[in-house]
Amino acid sequence: MKTFNIEKTDTQCVVTWRLFAPDAIFMLIPLVGMTAAGVLILYTGIVQREIKVILFSLPVWGLYLFLFTVIVHTLVGKTKFVLDENGLDTIYTCLMFKWERQFNLAEIRHFEKNIIRRPKGGKSYSLRVDWLDDEAAFSLPTNVLVEELDDLCGQLNGYLAILKRSRSTG
Repeated sequence: MKTFNIEKTDTQCVVTWRLFAPDAIFMLIPLVGMTAAGVLILYTGIVQREIKVILFSLPVWGLYLFLFTVIVHTLVGKTKFVLDENGLDTIYTCLMFKWERQFNLAEIRHFEKNIIRRPKGGKSYSLRVDWLDDEAAFSLPTNVLVEELDDLCGQLNGYLAILKRSRSTG
């Protein structure tokens, strides 16, 4: 299954991908349970006219909103990279939420695979943008095969080299 959609032109390279993780579907089960528990607690508090019971339901609803947000971001969130002669624009969108970050072309060193080691021995990978400020590398999480992430890094690094070469000669 192809995770990244890469579109190259003479002036820019656009990479898009979704953060979809199948685990999000399994998070729907606790979400349904929390909905039932929250409604039951709230109903009991209203019927018994107990403010303590109603206040007790607030953390349940707070956790519900957090879990709901995580599920929505996992199922609907989309990341877009635009690498062109001006630099790199990273854009994350999810429904009405939009987050952007921009890097100047001269500041970008390269793209690389970042390995995140898990306490129980597992690993996950992210796409890392390494730029001149060593302590401020920027990583984006991905759920991809290692080979696919290596291929993406290779393509982005190749396009970055072309852009830097054309900028220095032009």
